[in-house]
Amino acid sequence: MLTPDDGSTDGQFLRYLSQPDRWQHHDPDLFHALQTLLSENQDRKVSHIENTGLLENTRFFSQVVPDEKSERDNWTKALLTQSEGSDLVFLDPDNGFEIKSVTYGRKRSSKFLYWREAEALWQAGHSLLIYQHFIRENRQKFIQRMLKTLKQHCPGATVEAFSTSHVVFLMALQSEHKEHHSDIQNTVQSNWAEQIWHWDVEENEQEDFSPCTVSASDVEPYHWGTTDNLHSIGWHLLKKDDLSVIEEQVPAGSGEVRHFHSQSRQFFYVLEGEATMEFEDSSITFNTGQGLHVPPGVQHRFCNNSDAPVRFLVISSPNTQGDRTEI
Repeated sequence: MLTPDDGSTDGQFLRYLSQPDRWQHHDPDLFHALQTLLSENQDRKVSHIENTGLLENTRFFSQVVPDEKSERDNWTKALLTQSEGSDLVFLDPDNGFEIKSVTYGRKRSSKFLYWREAEALWQAGHSLLIYQHFIRENRQKFIQRMLKTLKQHCPGATVEAFSTSHVVFLMALQSEHKEHHSDIQNTVQSNWAEQIWHWDVEENEQEDFSPCTVSASDVEPYHWGTTDNLHSIGWHLLKKDDLSVIEEQVPAGSGEVRHFHSQSRQFFYVLEGEATMEFEDSSITFNTGQGLHVPPGVQHRFCNNSDAPVRFLVISSPNTQGDRTEI
């Protein structure tokens, strides 16, 4: 959703393009295409993406979003016409869905997507993917609230969300597209582990409970990138909003990127091997049968400086989905 240039610095975050070892393994084709595109075009325009062929079988709608009500109505009609025959419509409003203080047709309304527009696209048979800024609300509660609201406006939808440390993408799948649900989820979690987190809507306030044991052999493993390789592996033994228990294994000589969590408190417990936790001005080594507490807001980096793999538990409360800031 294009808006007039307001002179802001949004979209100027390009440091990742100079850090290929850290980012390109998530999606090599995308990384190299963006790197080439931005090196060849100093005048940064969305239209450059349209001309790359990077997104196959994609149509673009490039009309600037207006503020004035009647113009916005016409913009929506044009969008519906342009999207005819499309399975999925991706909408990227500057700020996300509407807020109470900026009503439809008022100044700055172009920065928001309005529920009436999402409803019109849904009723036309399109599945939806929508960019949404976080607001000053507990992120897990915010995501759940937005998913439930999306489900209300898109009857019969399978809804889910994919979040980063800064934004969340809300998705509503039509019934005929539900067969792609698992592939979408698995691809994102496989390629973007520890960078993009997946959320399902919580249907029931009362949690269903059936006593059972769990081990790493019972759950699907995921591989996550470290500073130098992709051999680290993890198993989600428990994954709840308020508590996460993960068993992980990091190979000799490897480690993660330094980061911190704003809300999550963590406890690392070594099952086998030797681990090192680096902080801003110090580090500590701990071994089999020893644990280490990392409070919220503390910069840290787990690494394995030994000559053998280290296997450990990391317990987080609440879980770290959407709560990770890399340094």
